[in-house]
Amino acid sequence: MCCDQHMNRRLLAGSVLVGALLMGITLGLSEEPSYSRTVSEFLAHPTFDKTIRLNGVLVPNTLCKMPDRCEYRFRMSDRVSRSAALPVRYEWCVVPDTFRDVEGLDVDVSVKGELCSGCHTFEAEEIMAKCPGKYQMPVDGGSHPYGFTSATRTCNSRGEPNM
Repeated sequence: MCCDQHMNRRLLAGSVLVGALLMGITLGLSEEPSYSRTVSEFLAHPTFDKTIRLNGVLVPNTLCKMPDRCEYRFRMSDRVSRSAALPVRYEWCVVPDTFRDVEGLDVDVSVKGELCSGCHTFEAEEIMAKCPGKYQMPVDGGSHPYGFTSATRTCNSRGEPNM
């Protein structure tokens, strides 16, 4: 009888462990993978209503924040072929510190989101900006070597930067 109880406990513990492992695998795989493309690839063959990651650069003088809500708008293009630009909308209050529109500096940006079938603007749910070259901290409260500031232009009613 003693051996039967130990066997039952081991069997129960093993079953719980296997069940937890299977549940973890199932929940871990439930998130749909997102594919990475360049802006020009995406514009040539757009994918609608599906999460995708796009890589490109911030088009200079296009980053702005809507004055009445937590929303940023900007355009992004390819580093090499800058002929076509994709408008992007990011409906969150905080963007990465390195995501700034700095004159003379290419800001590499990666966005994750989707383009709805009736929209002309990419709806980003995540933004990542690459730090340019070697990151240098400001010294003694001075300005940042790359011109990063906390100020971002506000957008006008059409979602374009005020000049």
